[in-house]
Amino acid sequence: MSLIKSCICGNSSDFSKEILHQISVKICNNCNIIHQDLNMSKEEYFNFYANDYHEHYQSDRGTDSYPIRYNHDKEIAALRIKQYQPFLRKTARTLDIGSSNNAFVDLMNEHGYNSYGLEISTAATKYIKTYNSNLFNVNFPAGYFDMITLHDVFEHLIDPISYLTEIHKLLKGGGVLIIDFPAFFIDAGKHHWKRIEHLWFLTDEQIQNIAVKYGFNVNKVNIPIPSKIVYYLTKKSNPNKKKLLFMPGMGDIYWGLTKAKSFIEINKLGNVESYIWDIDKRHIGNKQRSEGFLDRISFMEYKGTVDIGTTSDFKYFYTHKHEFMTTGMYSNTIPWYKENVNGCHYFFNFNGLLEVGESIDSNRHYLGQYKTDWYPKMFTPIEEIKYELEYKREFGRYIFRYFTGVGNYDNTFNLPLGNALYNMLYEIYKKTGAKIVITGTTWDAQAAQRLLCNDTHHILIDMVNKTDTSKMFALMKGSIGVIGWPAGNTIMSTYFKIPTIIIWSNKLWHRNFPTNCIVPEALNKWYFPFFIENFIAKNIIDTAANNFK
Repeated sequence: MSLIKSCICGNSSDFSKEILHQISVKICNNCNIIHQDLNMSKEEYFNFYANDYHEHYQSDRGTDSYPIRYNHDKEIAALRIKQYQPFLRKTARTLDIGSSNNAFVDLMNEHGYNSYGLEISTAATKYIKTYNSNLFNVNFPAGYFDMITLHDVFEHLIDPISYLTEIHKLLKGGGVLIIDFPAFFIDAGKHHWKRIEHLWFLTDEQIQNIAVKYGFNVNKVNIPIPSKIVYYLTKKSNPNKKKLLFMPGMGDIYWGLTKAKSFIEINKLGNVESYIWDIDKRHIGNKQRSEGFLDRISFMEYKGTVDIGTTSDFKYFYTHKHEFMTTGMYSNTIPWYKENVNGCHYFFNFNGLLEVGESIDSNRHYLGQYKTDWYPKMFTPIEEIKYELEYKREFGRYIFRYFTGVGNYDNTFNLPLGNALYNMLYEIYKKTGAKIVITGTTWDAQAAQRLLCNDTHHILIDMVNKTDTSKMFALMKGSIGVIGWPAGNTIMSTYFKIPTIIIWSNKLWHRNFPTNCIVPEALNKWYFPFFIENFIAKNIIDTAANNFK
């Protein structure tokens, strides 16, 4: 079974076979690129690097394994960082693909850069800022990195073009890709002809041609030692990217995302930029939660906010949803997006549609031609995984609770319930043995404080205004269940398949809203809607006891 099915140029049938430097190779008769003719499956090749290469293979052939070579590799990393200075700034976020023993990543972070590693070897699980995965399973967002490095990696890749295409997407416009590659075709580089390890034996000209073809400018070529060539490539900027604008709030953004990928593909928009209507001043530090959410979506590059109106305009929209369905912001036929809004090509908003009882999965309003993806690919920062473990250690078993106290929420939910809300939470605590973590941000503090003041049984943990987006999601994922009023975080908990109880109001939402706005398969499996108008605490308590495990 041949590991490589086709050449980089696409040719899959016209090759000449030879033995070069005791290695069986194929030479493409279309472009003259040489690759190793290796009989191995992709799974075998992956397992070789995941389980054997770093710990055993190197030492078995008389070379120090990568863990043993850490200090030596850190010295090499210091030389590399010195060479990279013209392309680095202190705020740069960088990724080292094939980061091995993490020497380069560690030193970059010691120098003050925000540097991450990517390594498929199982040994990488012990490194704090390294993703133990291949490039395509992490779901890094588009435009996420300022610099990406490939040190002695490009020649190992089965399909280097798929990596180059993905790297191009992950770099910001003008971002830098550095490829450190063996000089195979000079005497000093002959020792780089290695069986199994090195698959592609490319010339200097071939690498530069490939880089230009796939969207890079060759900024600089350097020969640091006689057997190596280093390519400094910059991503060509595209000033004509399409721009998608979303409403603020995680729920609003999420509903738009369910159609966005299909919309992009069908309309052939290519790589797009995403923006948020800057009307929602929910700042955690200097970052809005809605920004932190949209910034983790893998198929778009988040660029920032757009001011398209005042707070009064925003409130007017929300209090006249039915009118907007047929006039003003929306047309009669397409009530979920509008073209050309303040420099953005498309403005997505499904809130109004849901408010009048329509479904995102409907075949009306041109919705049917776009596939609904209730699970759009989302990036999980490695820090978020760390936060989740820390919360579990600190709080033990706990329930994530969100009961805001703003406007209609307070009048419709908190004030009418009074002490009944706390009593319900206490009964849930007795049934599950899990304390209740109170979450929210600045405007949630008043309602939270009322509960905390009445916490006679000491079952509440105050996390109000103490979380950004990653910490909030980590807190949610570490919980045994989520309970609260309708909001972006309680809605997103159903995306993560966390047992979730949401208490709605028929006065504020259409009767179809609670089922139309959530992953359809979640209903009565891990999502349980209740209504304040039929509030029976025992039913909610029993549901929590049966599902919050």
